[in-house]
Order: sequence, then structure tokens, then C-alpha cells
Amino acid sequence: MITKVFKKRGFFSVLGTVTLLILTTPILAMAAAAPKGEVVIGYYSPLTTDMLDPATYGITTFTMILSTIHDALVKGMPGETFGKNLATSWKGSKDGMMYEFKLRKGVKFHNGDTVTAADVKFSFDRYKGQSAALFKKKVREVEVVDDYTVRFHFTSPWSDFLTFYGSQASAAAYVIPKKYFEQVGEMGFFRNPVGAGPYKFVEFKPGERLVVEAFEGYWRKVPSVKRIIIREITQEASRVAALKANETDYAIMISGSLLDDVYKDQRFKIFPCYAGNSFFMDFFDRRDPKSPFHDYRVRKAVSLAMDRKTISDAVWHGLAKPMGNVIDAGFMYGLPAKPDPYDPEQARRLLKEAGYPPGSIKVDLNRYPSFMKATGEMVAGYLQAVGIDANIVALEKAAFLQKWSSRQLKGLGTWITGVPGNAATRLETFVVPGGTYSSMPKGAEPEFEELYEKQAVELDTEKRKEMLYKMQKMMIEGMWQVPLLEFPSCHAVGPRIKEPALELIPLWNYIGPYDEIQLKP
Repeated sequence: MITKVFKKRGFFSVLGTVTLLILTTPILAMAAAAPKGEVVIGYYSPLTTDMLDPATYGITTFTMILSTIHDALVKGMPGETFGKNLATSWKGSKDGMMYEFKLRKGVKFHNGDTVTAADVKFSFDRYKGQSAALFKKKVREVEVVDDYTVRFHFTSPWSDFLTFYGSQASAAAYVIPKKYFEQVGEMGFFRNPVGAGPYKFVEFKPGERLVVEAFEGYWRKVPSVKRIIIREITQEASRVAALKANETDYAIMISGSLLDDVYKDQRFKIFPCYAGNSFFMDFFDRRDPKSPFHDYRVRKAVSLAMDRKTISDAVWHGLAKPMGNVIDAGFMYGLPAKPDPYDPEQARRLLKEAGYPPGSIKVDLNRYPSFMKATGEMVAGYLQAVGIDANIVALEKAAFLQKWSSRQLKGLGTWITGVPGNAATRLETFVVPGGTYSSMPKGAEPEFEELYEKQAVELDTEKRKEMLYKMQKMMIEGMWQVPLLEFPSCHAVGPRIKEPALELIPLWNYIGPYDEIQLKP
């Protein structure tokens, strides 16, 4: 059992670094020491070619990969949720109908092309990742005012535009070179992606590794590390073994007994990144009258069957916190709610009352891939203990996400999310009809949908809070999902690393920014 972990670094600890970054100029960057050395990262998720295109997905799992090569107008930076990157300033109109961005002048893509407002418009227009449907609905026009000014015009006031666009809630603010993409086409871009980020593309072998090298013309500063290799190692035990054998410098996402194993080895450090991550269950068939989960009592029984504390102790060594709402209370507009108690006897009574004797409910439990094997098995065990037979379905991650987003999954699902932003961004992704991973059909909850539309155009924060609280109360009281735990993303770092670039960005689960990584002398 882990008795202590490394304390999360406060933002004051990086204040000096942030100050230096603000003062950094391309001239200073050219005067910096040349990058050297190599860092190898053991990554927990399958590596696919489309992860190198910002338009494709936009969820945080993939943003960790694409942010090596690409840069955004606005994104999280050390100590800042909305950091200045390709944009030096932005402002919204008082009526909430427009946002204007001023671009940083002289910034170059890796092929030498200058980053302009036309590239921003082009990149946004082709975006099809997380929250793309919402962007298409809300953004009436992207206006190129001049080479370094771009304006987003909305169909109606949009309070949360910057949250959706400029935080890790989507990848819509990432910019690729329009001219280059039009020359090589989508497949050519997949084969040789060009961006404006701290590292430039060298090699990609799907299912094996991504290799990038420092871009010495990066606007912010010259990266300290010459080469970064991100290796696909989907098995947790294999990631830890590679770290211990000095084959990698990072093991991204570890849990369970492996946390103990690494912690006991004095060569390594563990960084628990808290980013409002939620672990919860979803009912895909809740709207089907033929499904047992159509009955509130059955859904409540599932929640009462879960021993949240034991799952936390076993998988996250007590670092995860039981949740009563899929939206963490620490999020803006997040409604505080007590988690359901562990009460298997009450769960059995509710199932009996609903007409479901032990063994009569047989259901697929679609387990979130990668590092969630232990949690899936525990959830299935708790369901079995109250008389629900759960068959674990373990799909490969790309197939899991595709089936989830296309509403092909049936039964139950366990899900983890680190979608940043506020309550509205989480609701849009997982609950609002049309959201990337929402199983809610349009028109199913008219009051809920009406409230979401109203809060999106409301400029008064207190009125928005009232509406978003009411929506979350509807979800909790109706047991639309089963909130389980707020958990940290735990990463292990090897002895060669001086600065791992973990816990620098608020509400960010992964390494970032990459140009902050430093090796020991």
C-alpha cells in the first residue's frame, strides 16, 4: 500500500519559469544551447496515424501525442488554463457574438511557412473531433481580417466559446499549414505531418512508435531534449518492466499493484496528476423499455452495488475519491453531491422489487480499454454479487471509441474522462444529444435540452450556474449514469529526468508542454 506520494506541485513553484517564458523571444531561443539527448516515453494507448492530425479526435488521450508536433492559438500552459501560444491576445464582444484573436507574428511551421490567420480558419473548418457538432452549430463564420487577425462570429451568444476552443476540451485551436495540406492531401499529411509545435516529425510506425526531433525555430524556446520517442506499450506490466530495465524514461498511466512496485524502487518518482478525472458507468439501453436498465430501481441497484472505497484502495491506493456526480465539484459549475453508499443488501432488494431475481439480468459490460482491466473486473464482481451477470467486453481502444461515438454499444459501459473545461463541456460530451459520447437521443429529455441551450447563451454567470446545477440534479436523481471515482492519472518517471513536465498545466493529465522536459546533466 502506498503510504505517501509526491506532493502535487503548486503553481507558485513554477512562477519563475512562467515569468521567463513570457519574456522569451525567438532571438533568445536562437541563443539557447542546442538540444541534446533522447527521452523515451512508454505510452498506454494504441498509436494510430490519425492521432497526428489535430482535426481527428480532440480528446486528451490523443492531444498528448499531437501536441509534440502541433501548436494552438490558445492552450494550457504552466500555471495557466488559457495560455498565449500562437495568439498573443484575444477578446470577446460584449454581446457574446464574436471573439477576435491576434496572432503572434513571424511564427514558422516546420516547413518554413509562416503561420497566418488563413491557416487558423482552414484548420478550424476541417476540424471533426470532440465537440465538432457544437462548433458547427454555434460558429456562423470564421473571418480572416488580415494575416494576423481572425474573428469567430457566432449564431447566438456563446459564453463558453473560449472554454471549448482554447482549453483541453477540444483540439479545435490547433493549427496546421493550409498550403502544405492542400499540396499533399490528407494521406500525405498523415505520412508526413507538419506543425508549428516544439518538435518536428521524424518517423511514425503505427502500433509501435512515434519519433520527433526538436524544432530549433520554435517560437517559445529551443527544446532542451533533442529527440523524443513515444513507444506504444499498452500493457501496464510491460510499461513498468520497460521503465525498470531503463528502456524508457516514463511509464504513462499505471495503477494497482504496479504503483506499489514502482514506488518501492527509489530510482523512480510517481506523479499523480489530478485533472478532475471521472470514472463512471453508463447505461446504453436506459431508453429501451425492454431493457432492465429502463427501470430506475435497477440503475440505483447498480450504484449501490459498487464499493467505491475498495476500488480506490485496490487500483489507486486510496488516491481516488468517491463521487456522487460525474462532474467533479471542483469544476466550474460542478454540483457537489454525496456518493451512494456501498449497500449490496439494498441493491438486491431493489432488483427483487423490480422483478429481477438473481441471474435474470445478463448484460455486456463494455470495459474502457488500456489500463482499466482491474477496475472492469471489480465492477463485474460487484454486479455478480447482487445477482447481475456481467460479461466483460474488452475492445481495442479505437474500436471502443468508434462504437461508443456511433451509439453501437449495448448494455453497460465503464468510462473514464479527463475532458477539461467546466460542467458544460462535460455535459456536451457525455450527456447532451449529439455529444461525441452521449447515448441520449434528441428529444428524450426536452427540459434538459432546453436548459442546456439557454445556459449556453446566458452571459450572467449566476444564472448559468443555476441552470447547470438543475441539469446535474436531474441526472443524479434520475441515475442517468453511475458516478464512481475522481481519480489521478499516475505516471512513473525514471532517474535520468530532471524536469518531467508533469503537473505544470492546470487540469492536464499528461506531459506538457514538451519543451519543458529536461534531462539531468
